[in-house]
Order: sequence, then structure tokens, then C-alpha cells
Amino acid sequence: MSPRRGEKNNLCTEAGDNSSGDSSSGDLLAEFEKHMVESALRPATIANYLADVRAFARWYTENNGRSSSLASLSASDVRAYCLHLQAVEGRAPATINRRLQGIRKFCQFAIEAGLMRSNPATEVDLLQEADPSPLKALGPEEIACLLRAVSGGRPSLIKRDQAIIQVLLNTGIKVGELVELCLSDIEISGDEGILLVREDGESREIPLNAATCDALREYLSVRPRLPGMEHLFLSQEGRPISTRSVQRLVSAYARAAGLEGVSAQALRRTYMTDSSRLLDCSAIIKSETSLRII
Repeated sequence: MSPRRGEKNNLCTEAGDNSSGDSSSGDLLAEFEKHMVESALRPATIANYLADVRAFARWYTENNGRSSSLASLSASDVRAYCLHLQAVEGRAPATINRRLQGIRKFCQFAIEAGLMRSNPATEVDLLQEADPSPLKALGPEEIACLLRAVSGGRPSLIKRDQAIIQVLLNTGIKVGELVELCLSDIEISGDEGILLVREDGESREIPLNAATCDALREYLSVRPRLPGMEHLFLSQEGRPISTRSVQRLVSAYARAAGLEGVSAQALRRTYMTDSSRLLDCSAIIKSETSLRII
């Protein structure tokens, strides 16, 4: 983006409040959004950064007046905002850190746009976050119980949900990465496959085992073919499935399986703890089915 030194530099009108009717309000945020898209940030990350910048702009102008400019923004202002989030709004350190990262990102963009000379947000330290409770890794029998619960789910969603569970268990990807997967990101040949995961401008290839390939192949056979819809996993309405929906379905199946405290993060933890011991749990279920038939 080319420098805009000649344009007015009001933080309120340019980054958060358009009540004055100034068209520059949406323009700068639109340019900021375009900048993030070109940087290959995930859509969810972009949405969060935009919301965080708007929230900061509202607070900043309420405390400094509508004539406040980007050029006058200081590290003291950013620290005061972080303190406000912590002491007044009661925000968790993780939330405050995310908002601080959003402000840093915006200030860096403003520097490149010629609206600021330096980035004051980089002078403010991130808060220390409390160590989360250790997540439980599932054992083979617990994995089998979880997959059995999925098999007893809503018929129209079984194949999709089985594929989601298998991908989470056998690749270790985050839910945010899973919901952004596209049809072109998977390549399956027989019992082997490759999953291409993209995040924040970087990509990596993850091998798929037989169970995951089978589950994906079954899902693709029933996945609706919608024009222009490239996302791999879809909701019942035919839209890209959301992060929250995936988290809810994992928790629901875990409860149905009688597993306490199991979330999507626990599935990732299972992979990360010892991926070599993850077995083809569909084989367990098939074996148990064969025994019942005999």
C-alpha cells in the first residue's frame, strides 16, 4: 500500500467509529483487511484482528478525544488499554495478548501506509498466561469407544463426523486448520494419502493412514456437490463447518461414549503424545462386529 501522509490521521474515523460519516473509516480498515488477506492470514485471524482494532479505537477515542491521531499513539496508551482490559473488563491474559497482537499488526500496517513512524505496541510485553491443565491423551480402547459413538450418531452426518474425528486423531491438526481444509488439500491413493495444511502463509504435508483415507473416501462419496464450494467439511446447510460446530460435535460424541473431559484438543494431544501407537481403530470395531456375527 502506498503512503498516505497527506491524508488526515484521525484514529477514531479511520479505525473504528464511522458515526461522523467520514468515508475514510471503512477505507483504512478495508485496506488493512486487504493487507492481511495478501499476507495469507486465515479468515478467522483476519476477523479477530479487525474486531480487536475496532475495540481499541473506540476505547482510545473515548479516553483521548475524537481528534486523537495514529501519530500520537504511544506505548503508554497501549499499556493503559491492556490494564483496562484486565482490571475493568476482567479479560483473561490470553484475550489481552490476542488484542495486543492485533494492535501490533495494525500499527505495522500503518507504518507501511505512511501513517506512523514507529510501532508503540511492540514496546508492550505480552502477559504471562497460566499453564493450562494437562490434556488427557486417549488410549486405543477409548478411541474405539469414541468411534463407536460416532457410528451411532445422526445417519446423515455419520460419514462426515467419522472423517472429522479420524483426521483430528491421525494428523494432529488444529480445529481451526481443519475447518479451512479444501477439497484440493487431500490426495488419496489406495490406503495412503497426503493432507496439505495451510496456515498464515505457510504449508505442510501430513501423511494419512489407512483409517483416515477410508473415512475421507466414505465422506466424499456423500458430500454434497455444490458449485463454487471448495471447503472439505460442510455443515448441514451446505456452508463451511465452523470451529465451534466441530468442538461441539467432538464433545457430544465423547459424552455419548462415556468419556469425561474429552475435547478436540484432547484428540490433538493424543496424536502428539505418541502418534506411533495410534492404531487403525476401525479395525477394532470391525473385529468386534465380526465376533458378534460369529
